[in-house]
Amino acid sequence: MNAPSAYTKMALFAFLKKAESTGLYKANTAGGMRAAAGRLLEDVQDNEDVRDIDVKEAALRYHNKHPCELSSGSLAEYQRRLRRLLDQFASFNENPAGYRPKGRITRSLTARGDEGNAITRPKRTRTTKGAVSGKATSVLRKDDETVPVVSTPGVPMLRLSYPIRDDVLAEIAVPRAMTTEEARRLCAFVMTLAKDFAPT
Repeated sequence: MNAPSAYTKMALFAFLKKAESTGLYKANTAGGMRAAAGRLLEDVQDNEDVRDIDVKEAALRYHNKHPCELSSGSLAEYQRRLRRLLDQFASFNENPAGYRPKGRITRSLTARGDEGNAITRPKRTRTTKGAVSGKATSVLRKDDETVPVVSTPGVPMLRLSYPIRDDVLAEIAVPRAMTTEEARRLCAFVMTLAKDFAPT
């Protein structure tokens, strides 16, 4: 069924992209929502209305089509992300100019974006002393684990989360313009990190 342009699947992904680019959502938050929506809404057409999506039914349909792809825990996490995204998308459409993301996503509003929409400045990560010239080395905390992150100024990065186990989300940052050869080398490197890896 066709929907008003503001409520289509296409508009949903456009909203998510803009929210990430303006700093309303952190890159890994947006990436997690995008992954969930991309999978669970794979059967929804771009011009279909997403307001009446039954998330549980969409998850069940996805599981039936791809029974071995996601664990029950990962599927539940995808449902949670999609519900959150749809809820915030509805809030945005009710009041685009005054929209504020729910939850602890960004800092308080400090700037105005295009079309008069309020945006936030993303929180800066602290740089460790002695960082290599030309690279910013940050320390991010997730739960009790400290994770060093190195990025090169001027290179647009895409940060994504992947449910590697029921209770573990692996995080990765790759260049937005990553090539097939770079992806192949990265996959080969990740294989060596497995505790049961055995070189052939």
